Amino acid sequence: MKSWLIDPAALPHAAPPGGIAEGGLWSLLLWLGVSLLTAAVGVLLFTRWRPWRPLKKCLIVSLLLHLWMVLGLSAVSIPRAVAPKGPQELCITLEDTLPEAQRGRHEPPGKTTRGGGSLALRVAGVAPVPPPAEPKPHLAPLETALVETRQQATSEASQPWRETAAREPPQAAGPPGPRLVQPAALVPQLTNRPENAEPALATAGPTDQWPRRPAQPAESGSITTGPPAQPLPSTDTAVPVSAEAAEESRPPDTPGRSTHKGLEPLSTTVARETPGHGSRADPGQSASQSDAEGGRHSIPAPYSWRIAPDRSEVARRFGASEESEKAVDRALDWLAGNQDPDGRWNPRHHGAGDERFELGRDRQGAGTRADTGITGLALLAFAGRGNTHQRGPYAATVQKGVKFLLDVQAPDGNLAGQAAPYEFMYCHGIATLALSEIVGLSGDAQLRGPLASAVAYTVASQDPWGGGWRYRPGEPGDTSQLGWQLLALRSAELAGIAVPRSTWEGAARYLATVSAGTHGGLAAYRPGERATRTMTAEALVCRQLLGLWPTHPAAREAGDYLLGELPGEGAPNRYYWYYATMAMYQLQGTHWELWNRALQRTLLATQRRDAPFAGSWDPTTRWDGYGGRVYATALATLCLEAYYRFMPPTGADRPGQSPAVH
Repeated sequence: MKSWLIDPAALPHAAPPGGIAEGGLWSLLLWLGVSLLTAAVGVLLFTRWRPWRPLKKCLIVSLLLHLWMVLGLSAVSIPRAVAPKGPQELCITLEDTLPEAQRGRHEPPGKTTRGGGSLALRVAGVAPVPPPAEPKPHLAPLETALVETRQQATSEASQPWRETAAREPPQAAGPPGPRLVQPAALVPQLTNRPENAEPALATAGPTDQWPRRPAQPAESGSITTGPPAQPLPSTDTAVPVSAEAAEESRPPDTPGRSTHKGLEPLSTTVARETPGHGSRADPGQSASQSDAEGGRHSIPAPYSWRIAPDRSEVARRFGASEESEKAVDRALDWLAGNQDPDGRWNPRHHGAGDERFELGRDRQGAGTRADTGITGLALLAFAGRGNTHQRGPYAATVQKGVKFLLDVQAPDGNLAGQAAPYEFMYCHGIATLALSEIVGLSGDAQLRGPLASAVAYTVASQDPWGGGWRYRPGEPGDTSQLGWQLLALRSAELAGIAVPRSTWEGAARYLATVSAGTHGGLAAYRPGERATRTMTAEALVCRQLLGLWPTHPAAREAGDYLLGELPGEGAPNRYYWYYATMAMYQLQGTHWELWNRALQRTLLATQRRDAPFAGSWDPTTRWDGYGGRVYATALATLCLEAYYRFMPPTGADRPGQSPAVH
C-alpha cells in the first residue's frame, strides 16, 4: 500500500445545478396545486364530468399529477461538494494499480479444488505462503547437503531439455528441463492437506533385514513440498525422435551442466577384488569395508550378504543354483563389454525405443534417450554382486558409469539427462537408485552431495496431494513410477540421506487409492482402474518398504494373486518378474519356492550363449522394446541376484520356510 499527498483543489467537484437555487416557493406551489387538483376532482364528481368514461378521467388526472411532479423535482437542490482546504492523504491499495486481468479472483464460498486449495491459486500455479515454521530435526542432513549443492550450482539453465522433431537437426542443447520453483523450494514447506488423506502405515516387523521403514504414528503438521512451477512438455504432444536424430543427439558434456565437475576422481584406488572379499555379516549387523580414504565404512545390513565370503552358500540356501550363479557371471561380463567409453550404456546401440504400443498407447518411442536410466540399471546389476567403484572385479566399469551420471546431473539435482517425457522420471528414479546403492556400499563421501541433490529433486517432484509420481514432476502419480522412486529414497536413507517423513506418508496415501482385494493387497496402475499382477507386485514391494510384514493378510493376498501367473506362464513380462521376485523373496515360504523354481527355469533357458550376445537376454518380453537388450539383461540379472541382494525377514533361513510371526 502506498500513499500520496494530493491537493484536494485539483479534484473535480460537482457544478452548481442549473435553475432555481431556492426551492421553498416551488414546494409551496406544488402542494397548493395538488390540493386544488384534489378539490377540483371531488367537485367534478358531482357535476356533468362524472358521466365521462373512467379511462379518460384517469388519463387527465395522471397527466396533471406528472406535470406537478416534474415541477416539484426541478425545485430539489443538489448539495455542492465543498473542497477541503489544504492537502489530504489518499490511500490506494496495490490491487487498485494492477490491470483488471491481474487482480485476484475470489471463488465463491465452498468452491475448492482437490487438496483443499483455491482454484485460482491452483490454476495460477501459486501456493499460499505458509507462516514460517521451525525446521524439522530429521531434515537437517538433507537441507545441509542442499545448501552445499546450491553453492556449487552454476547460473545457467539446469538441464538441456530437448524434444527434437523427426526432420529437425539436433541441437547441442535444448530448452531447460524441469526445474524446481527456486532452490529454496527444496526445503519442504508446511501446507494444508486433506483431513481424510492420512492412511495408517502398515504394522512393521524388524527393520534390520529388508530395507523397510518402521511404522510410526502420524505427526501433526506434516511437511510436503509442492510441485515445480515449470512442468515438462505434455506427454500427450511429445514429438517422436527419429533414429538418426537420436543417435546424433547423445548427451554432450556441456560445460556448466553438472554441479560436480570439480570433484576429485571418484576413487584413488580402483581394485579388482573377488566378490567374496569382506567379513561375514550377522543378519542383524552391518558389515564393514575399507573406503577410498582408508577408513572403515559400515555397510547397511540389507546389503551385507552381497559381500559375504560365503555368499554362494547363502544364495544356495535361499534357492540359487550353480547354473543361476554362472548366468549372473555371464551377464555381468556381457554388460561390462558393452559399456561405451564415456561410461554410459547407450540404449540406441541395443535396440531401445522400439515402439510396440503397449496397452494401446503411443509413447513416442520412449527409451531412445533413456541413457541415464539404462546406465542405472546396468550399475544396479553390478552393485547387486557387491561391486562398487572402489572394490570388486568390475570396479573400473562401475567407476565409469558413476562418472557418467555425475557428468550429466543437472544443477537442480535431476539425473534424467536428456530423457524424453515418457522416460524422464523413470530415468531419474533408476539413476538415483543406482547412485544410492553405490554410496551405501562404498560410503564415498564425494558422492553424498550429488545423491542428496538427486533425492531432493525426487522429493520435490512428488504430487503433494496424491502422494505419487508421474511422467512430469507434480502430476498425479501412477504405481509404475512409485516403485522406482520409493526404492531410490529408501536406498538413499540406507546411505545416510534423510528423507522427509511426509514423503513416505504421501506414498502410503497414494497406495490406499489404488488398493483392491479383500485385504487391500492387490493394486492398480492408477486410481479407479482394475488391479493387475504387475502393479500388485510393484505395490507389494512398496508396501514392504513402508513396513508391511510378510504375515500381514494383504501381503499373503498379493502373494497368492501373483502365484496365478508364474514366469513362463502367460505373456512374458520381465518387468513383472523383477518386482514379483523381490516381493516373493520377502514372503519366503511356499510363495518364494514356487516362484523361484519357475523363474530359474525360464531365465536360464532363454539366456543367449552365442556371440556377440552371449550372456544377454533378447528384448522380447513385454516392455523390453522400450529399454532394449541392456534393459532386458539387467532386469534378468537382478532377478537372479535376489538371493543375496537384500536379506530376507528374520526367521526365514532356508527355502520353503515362512518368516516367524512377530
